[in-house]
Amino acid sequence: MFREIGLLKCIFAIGFLSFSAYCQAPYIIPQPREMRIDAGSFTINGSTAIVTSDTFLGIGQYLSDFLAIPTGFSLPVSGISGAYPVHSIVIDTVHDSALGTEGYSLQVLPDKIIIRAQGGAGAFYACQTLRQMLPLCIESQTAMADTQWTVPCAAIRDWPCFPWRGCLLDVGRHFRSKAYVKKYIDLLSYHKMNRFHWHLTEDQGWRIEILGKPKLTQIGAWREDGSGGTYGGYYSQDDVREIVAYAQSKFVEIVPEIEMPGHCMAALASYPELSCTGGPFVVPTSWGIKEDVYCAGNDSVFTFLEDVLDEVVSLFPSQWIHIGGDECPKARWQACPKCQARMVAEGLADENELQSYFIQRIENYLQTKNKRIIGWDEILAGGLAQNATVQSWRGETGGISAAAAGHDAIMSPQSHCYLDYSYSSISMLQALSYNPIPATLPDSAKKYILGLEGCMWGESTPTDSIVDRQTFPRLCALAEAAWLPDSAKDWNSFRDRIGVHGIRLDYLGVKFYHALEIYWGMPLPKDEVIPQAGWSLQYVDSEEHTAENGSAANAFDGDYATIWHTAYTDSQPVPPHEIQINLGADYTICAFDYLPRQTGSQNGQIQNYEFYTSMDGAAWGTPVAQGTLDISTRLGQKITFQPVIARYIRLVALSGVGIWTTVAEINLLEYQGSKAAPVNTRVETHTSLNAWPNPFNPSVTVSVSGYASGDKLKIEIFDMSGRLVTIVNAPAHGAYASWDGTNAVGKHVSSGLYFIRARIDGKFICKTILLSK
Repeated sequence: MFREIGLLKCIFAIGFLSFSAYCQAPYIIPQPREMRIDAGSFTINGSTAIVTSDTFLGIGQYLSDFLAIPTGFSLPVSGISGAYPVHSIVIDTVHDSALGTEGYSLQVLPDKIIIRAQGGAGAFYACQTLRQMLPLCIESQTAMADTQWTVPCAAIRDWPCFPWRGCLLDVGRHFRSKAYVKKYIDLLSYHKMNRFHWHLTEDQGWRIEILGKPKLTQIGAWREDGSGGTYGGYYSQDDVREIVAYAQSKFVEIVPEIEMPGHCMAALASYPELSCTGGPFVVPTSWGIKEDVYCAGNDSVFTFLEDVLDEVVSLFPSQWIHIGGDECPKARWQACPKCQARMVAEGLADENELQSYFIQRIENYLQTKNKRIIGWDEILAGGLAQNATVQSWRGETGGISAAAAGHDAIMSPQSHCYLDYSYSSISMLQALSYNPIPATLPDSAKKYILGLEGCMWGESTPTDSIVDRQTFPRLCALAEAAWLPDSAKDWNSFRDRIGVHGIRLDYLGVKFYHALEIYWGMPLPKDEVIPQAGWSLQYVDSEEHTAENGSAANAFDGDYATIWHTAYTDSQPVPPHEIQINLGADYTICAFDYLPRQTGSQNGQIQNYEFYTSMDGAAWGTPVAQGTLDISTRLGQKITFQPVIARYIRLVALSGVGIWTTVAEINLLEYQGSKAAPVNTRVETHTSLNAWPNPFNPSVTVSVSGYASGDKLKIEIFDMSGRLVTIVNAPAHGAYASWDGTNAVGKHVSSGLYFIRARIDGKFICKTILLSK
């Protein structure tokens, strides 16, 4: 069930959360090769129609079905007849060899959207780009009323750098449900990845039904769970057909992997006669490389595997079948009379050549089925099968050797592509920066590098949420690495886009990892963020120093990994908790941004809050903002309010998760319409600001002198809490201005002290006045 997050609602310029800037800067992953954003926009509404060429009617219906849930619109789909109609989304064919079968062009005009592609994959990928140009809540699984479904005008031409953009999912060690597999395929296609490597058999489990070998799922699909029960599962052939068809509809090719000659203990537990020793065996409950493998000297093994592959081939239309070939110990073969006899009969020098014989014999059989094999880079040992594709995982050496010999290669080096590794081992930057074409590869061999593939191995991923966390967002980085040429990759751009993309992943129910180098949420406008360098802590009610560094200063140190944590070891004070910060200068503040802790539990995440400002750090007045933050997300939450001039801020946490308070970062945004300058940029002493009478009632006259006639003058009135009351019409140079004691909407303000601030070309001067009624 997908949840609706208050932070993520697409209510632009309504309420206290605003994502209005989104329509001017679409955050697309992978980044299109060529994109120009133009003035204007197109809005999808109930009168929009989808028209397509006959070839793309299915794509048109897919788009209509996708848009229906969040928008509530049922957009009709019809064939193109004559000129493209206004207020339509057009999906048409084009003959453009530069785009290839997976490329597309996307033009957004004020009166229509035009998608053109040579192949269905290209049209489908254009739809994924369009999704990411729409408001974030287009990914919602419930209707989002009162949302303007606006797309910025743009011209895009886009095509992939590599034809193989894939990801492996290991379901052998830990079984994944049919629904989760479909979700995984959805996410691959959303990021324009076109290969799903389905690792279906392992030592710890056989996951595909083979009708002619029923023990594989009766025995091999199950193992002890450590508490007296069993763990496992498998996909029926009907399940497989359903998943394959689903993937085809998303332009994802499924490549099944049936492991051999090693990683086959589940099969040997089912049919022990296929081993060198005859067993008996149980399906292992531990990881690691197992000594028992298929007997290479036993012809019944090849008969068994051919029977299995016959059924596999009938289920998967892919031209490739992955047969593993990795991590096959040779000890059993060395001690097996049948294997040794096979080596003598075939003139094989050693057990590496025996493995090569095994692989080549399977390849020859699959060639009779018009299939090609893929194997891990160990298949190079002892001689490579004639038409084999090598998947290089132990670095790049295997891929280099295969390509140099004229064989296709898929690059999956564990240094960059192993998604089960920790984020400290493989960061998103490492994943994004990976170039599948090794620098040392001769130009003549580069054409054999098909692309890259991420590998989500299952040893340490017992739950779907752990798979999500390990896969995302690194898979997004790998998707961009496979789509773009090396020269087009930009970490700074990706970092901003993936932060916003996290909101989309949140809508899609992905439990992704909040990498600490990323600000997760709408990016804060860099020219509006008030620098934290001049800030200092004025007061905090509680902070933890014994069990961890929970210093309050961590809340404004610019490091998403550190947090302010209230005390919990020596004492456990209850809310409310508060922090007061001296900004070191006067600023006109219009928003604060709260970033919850990004790691560990959600203890201390703030729910109900009050936010105050002050000029002197003593008089706080009433809150400039108060309300409820969303504790169901760890995305940054920006709270906007009427601009106030302030030197001090105070955040009060009234309640939250538990009795503690935690903050990763507090950021402040400066009001750009009336930008205050730090004290060291006040105007020169020869400039003066005068106001009379003072005290006054009902109006006060204001004069500013000592500035050049060409300088820009702005006069603003603030109350003592720093709130902007109104902007006074600036007089001509040398003339007087007047304030009648009313605010921006014409209502008379109450008696009390007020600030007049005159801004002159970015510098300012202030004066206090008293309204006395």
